[in-house]
Amino acid sequence: MKKAALTMTVIFALASAVSCGNKTATIEPIEITAEEAHTVDDYKPIETEPITVTTTEAVTEEATEFADAGEGTNFKSGTVNGKVYTSEYAGFKVTFPEDTALNDRAENEKELKKMWSTLDERSKQEQGMHITDLVANSTDTTYVFQYSNTKLMYPEKENVTVEEFMEDRIEFNETEDIKVSAPEKITISGMEYTKETIVLEQLSLELVYYARKIDDDFVLVINSQGEAGFDHTILEKAIEAI
Repeated sequence: MKKAALTMTVIFALASAVSCGNKTATIEPIEITAEEAHTVDDYKPIETEPITVTTTEAVTEEATEFADAGEGTNFKSGTVNGKVYTSEYAGFKVTFPEDTALNDRAENEKELKKMWSTLDERSKQEQGMHITDLVANSTDTTYVFQYSNTKLMYPEKENVTVEEFMEDRIEFNETEDIKVSAPEKITISGMEYTKETIVLEQLSLELVYYARKIDDDFVLVINSQGEAGFDHTILEKAIEAI
């Protein structure tokens, strides 16, 4: 059995498949640890109880607990205009197909705050180290653009590389039902990414990760999720440098 390293927070879109652009996808963070990712059977959403908010004060109190991983850095949230996501901070824009619903950072954090009280302390701390700037949910594919603050994640280590980050943050065991590709360097619109693919055959699910170090603070990870064998190049061709 070959062990593939890579442990990161995986975010799944929970909304139904979107067939037109006026629907909004919602997200739920799902953390898969090394101990939990040994088999395909373990790879399933974490069930949570519905949240009941009865007072404005309760909402305000929960919101104040929500950490901003971009505070004190040069991070700048991207913008959404129609089906185009633009990140001046990462230096690119992405044009999505018409059947895609785009959730920007504000919408994603609004959804996270709704479920904040259901998270344990470890999960809350983990969420405070990342910024989910975009979730794009199409008919059969979900794209998540997440920026991870490596200084918060590794306070005792300087200059964390993409390779070190991916080795630590995403982890699966390769079995007959879980296929893990070796990391490869690819260039998209003149920018180098480290790409890795995981196929969960029993679920017919494929996860593709693209990681790029933006600066001393953040690593960008783009996670594509779709049916096994989906066309990776759709996203790769949609990314343009600005």
